[in-house]
Amino acid sequence: MAVKAGDTEAFLSWMEVPGAQSYNLYFNTIPELTTQTATKVEGVTNPYAHTGLSNDTPYFYAVTAVFETGAESTLSSEVTATPVLIDITAPQNPYAVINHGAFMTNTPEVIVTISANDVDTGVAAYFISEAPMTPMAGTPGWVDVTPATKFGATIPFILSLGDGQKAIYVWFKDLGGNVSTPASTTILVNTSGYLCVAEWGRTGRGASLLHGGEFMAPVYGMCVDQQGSLFVVDNGNNRIQKFDNAGNFIILWGNFGSANSNFHNPTGIACDGKGDVWVVDTNNHRVQKFDGKLGGYLMKFGSRGNGEGQFNSPWGIAVDRVRGYVYVVDSANFRVQKFDMNGEFIMSWGSFGNGDGQFYFPRGVAVDQNDGFVYVVDMGNHRIQKFDTSTNVLPQLLTKWGGSSEPGHASSPLAQEAGQLRSPWGITVDGAGDVYVTDTGNHRIEKFDKEGNFITQWGGFGNGKGQFNFPYGLAVDVRGSVFAVDLDPRRDRIPQNATGPMSADRCPLGRRHRSVEGIAHQARSRRVAGC
Repeated sequence: MAVKAGDTEAFLSWMEVPGAQSYNLYFNTIPELTTQTATKVEGVTNPYAHTGLSNDTPYFYAVTAVFETGAESTLSSEVTATPVLIDITAPQNPYAVINHGAFMTNTPEVIVTISANDVDTGVAAYFISEAPMTPMAGTPGWVDVTPATKFGATIPFILSLGDGQKAIYVWFKDLGGNVSTPASTTILVNTSGYLCVAEWGRTGRGASLLHGGEFMAPVYGMCVDQQGSLFVVDNGNNRIQKFDNAGNFIILWGNFGSANSNFHNPTGIACDGKGDVWVVDTNNHRVQKFDGKLGGYLMKFGSRGNGEGQFNSPWGIAVDRVRGYVYVVDSANFRVQKFDMNGEFIMSWGSFGNGDGQFYFPRGVAVDQNDGFVYVVDMGNHRIQKFDTSTNVLPQLLTKWGGSSEPGHASSPLAQEAGQLRSPWGITVDGAGDVYVTDTGNHRIEKFDKEGNFITQWGGFGNGKGQFNFPYGLAVDVRGSVFAVDLDPRRDRIPQNATGPMSADRCPLGRRHRSVEGIAHQARSRRVAGC
């Protein structure tokens, strides 16, 4: 008789006995079988599979031959077999999370919590990588662990250099070398030093001192005066709201309509050196100027059309406080117009297209108060264009940066890379000449030097502090604090507040003895925030 163990079974065979009509099998888990102590299975056939056994338990077998007369032979020689698990299933339920589920980290040094199950031989090793290619069982880099049917661990890991969205993959294998499907997890690495520290606002249409800070979507523009007061375009309520630097409501003005002080879809807003506020009244195709202290109406200019000083859905506005100019993005006319402080037309430039100096639905505009250069957000072409307009005749394109006008750019991986743009909207320039852009389609803010070289970024999609769901307007105060409008219909807040480094070396968060100053505010549909 011969026997071979399997997984919860044993396979038996024997030499045929001349004259035998059938065979009986005797077995037990105790050796030295007898027909009285063993379990009998009558009428087995050769070969025979004995199933339903317990793994890791020895079984003892013998067989007898039954003849035509009914006589039964003595037991054959005894054989033994121990069924064992044959592992053909890889570990199941692979899981991984970085920094206990945090959205963002300011250092590439993270911790990863991992787990998996393997009900047969147990999880015996794990493999972690930023590359999505599945490793072989013999690939170098596996970390052996004590086999466990339910494995879990928290391990340190250093992400690759550079800010941005990072993904890691974790595989598990069992003692049989079977490799699981990967667990994957992501985190945004942000060493910019900009951290959200406050936010305010709620959904509503309240128009009294008791209801300040209520907003209706969408909220587009914002600006900060030289005293640090924040003005937010409450587009959905057709009004302007004013807050102090801490987010305390001060005053509001405006209603729906076309009369003076009324608005129909206001968007862009800017503050001049006297504290007056200029508002782009988009669907009334005009610009209105107000006293920034109490919101009193002062003047207006513009009408619908494509002539000099006329507008077709204007959006962004910027004031050159030093030289006394006002720049208005005439979006649907695909141009930018320049005015003096009395609203008198000076010049315009731009046309439809993707060439130098052309625009495809431009949105934001900003002026560097130091040199007077003008930055225009060419939203449809996913880029920024910088101009010198000092001649007041024909502006000179100084530089441009960002994405591509080619079809499919907005959905391509290129658009997500650091320094690239996807449907940008807002723009502002700080006192050092650095440029901040709301990269709306990528739900982030990017910071560049005046030549368009990428410096840093922060944000990412979400509704947590410092995250964005389509940020729009942008402003920087005299301390270098950053405010951004974040269009998030799930939020009940408008401003967020965050701190950022002000030292010359742009020291990232997490580094010791760095200099951190300022408050950045991020305004969302129904919330304002600071970064």
